[in-house]
Amino acid sequence: MSHPITHMKQPAAIILTILAWSAAMPLQAAGFTAADAAALIAKNQAALVEIHATVAAKPELIEGPPGIGDLINQQPAKEQSATCKGVVIRDNGLVAVPLAAIDPGSLMAEGMEIATPMGKLKLCVKTTISAVKIVTADGHEYPAEVVLKEAAAGLALLKIDDPPAAGMPAVALTKDLPLPQPLSQALNMVRLGAEFGSVPTVSVLRIGSATPPPTPMYDIASSLSEPGSVMFDQEGRFIGLAVIPCRGTSGGVGNMQILILPQTEIQRLSAKALP
Repeated sequence: MSHPITHMKQPAAIILTILAWSAAMPLQAAGFTAADAAALIAKNQAALVEIHATVAAKPELIEGPPGIGDLINQQPAKEQSATCKGVVIRDNGLVAVPLAAIDPGSLMAEGMEIATPMGKLKLCVKTTISAVKIVTADGHEYPAEVVLKEAAAGLALLKIDDPPAAGMPAVALTKDLPLPQPLSQALNMVRLGAEFGSVPTVSVLRIGSATPPPTPMYDIASSLSEPGSVMFDQEGRFIGLAVIPCRGTSGGVGNMQILILPQTEIQRLSAKALP
């Protein structure tokens, strides 16, 4: 369910959680200080946004006994509101957001098997996204549209219809930035919910192993990250977004693991969406 946006009337809070595998390590060992966190937040917090949308979901039959498809197709689409977090990646109002957060049906792109008295069914869920709006930290609302959905990367790109003439605050995309190295440290930045004042928080975590091709992604050895978390390296450069890609298992729902999608892939997909 969507919730009202609380305008920020207090200084940004900084929460530093230093992780080394499953145990805490000294702040000095992380090479990161509270002053670094304050600078990172001051530079990037305006680029962190919240997305509200209406999602209509309808089941569709992939495989099943004869005749049952008609029964399923007669089911009306059900609408619900979706709220998720994202980040502005271009000052023209291009926003990166985890696809699964705005389109949960993407996790069932390969289908889900269900046992019934009539036999096994394999279903997917088709979704339609509408009434998209981007809400900034100061409460401004901007209508937007979906310009790209990439299930394998777990990414959706939204474009604000009428961005301000001065441009939107955005994270900086670094050309030819090397891919993250497994076991290196990353700075995880995300806004808390409106009930906590929508303040940005920063935590330090380790990047885990790389996933198999074709899309390079990285495991996150932390429970502090969530879809829509924005990742930076220790030099404060934007390195990726926490997403849930569709990497389905045979006959089942997709893998629900949170992974880092590198900014190099986000740049590639943004060029595909808006050349």
